Amino acid sequence: ERENRQKEAIEEVSSKWAGKQTITGPVLMIPYIGTSNGLVNQKKYAWFMADQLDISSSVSPQKRHRGIYEVGVYEGDISIKAQFNDIKVKELNVAPANLLWPEAKLLVQISDLSRGVNEEIYIKWKDSSFLCQPWAETNTNIGDALYASVPLKAEDADTQNVFTVKFTLHGSQQLMFSPAARETKIQMTGNWPDPSFTGIKIPETPNASDSSIDVKWKYLNRNNPMVWNDQFIDLQTSAMGANLIIPV
Repeated sequence: ERENRQKEAIEEVSSKWAGKQTITGPVLMIPYIGTSNGLVNQKKYAWFMADQLDISSSVSPQKRHRGIYEVGVYEGDISIKAQFNDIKVKELNVAPANLLWPEAKLLVQISDLSRGVNEEIYIKWKDSSFLCQPWAETNTNIGDALYASVPLKAEDADTQNVFTVKFTLHGSQQLMFSPAARETKIQMTGNWPDPSFTGIKIPETPNASDSSIDVKWKYLNRNNPMVWNDQFIDLQTSAMGANLIIPV
């Protein structure tokens, strides 16, 4: 009964602070004009995973109380670098003139965006910063996400492009990251007591302490194509991270 009441307390606090968080991306989207269901001149969407994704997260526990129960929530400082060695538009077999480069966007999925992010987020590319806005496209089932429009040009396809994003995130119970690149590296640090790790893969080395987190993951993508032609692949099924719960 005590355990059930604490679960109720966790759910209530999470509903006001923020719930479990899974972060995916950035993933690059470039629209193009193609044929769909026999109709010509239809707008379609191509998605591109990065070659290298480097994620750094620092988790700070915070305590909230509901009655006699103590509930652990967290604030996380997240830093992500997405490196595209090239943009593999040739894999689409689309005429170059049909690629809509001015409409290119970078997308970041955050599973509890409305409660978990309380600041403006910018994606940096070269010497410029681009404000992220809520994703509102109706033809893709993406869920909670932000995007930034980036002024890519056709000549950028054959060069290396590096995008970075940093933000503070609220969450509770769990923090996960999806491997949205050919190679994904994740580092998680923090003061969390007695963390446990979950997802498709455990960290590369054991956590050295029972009272803090300092672990790294490395994941090579062998399951999903680097280019998605007019479909958005759910990468959250391959996510990895930590359960952040104060034991009863």
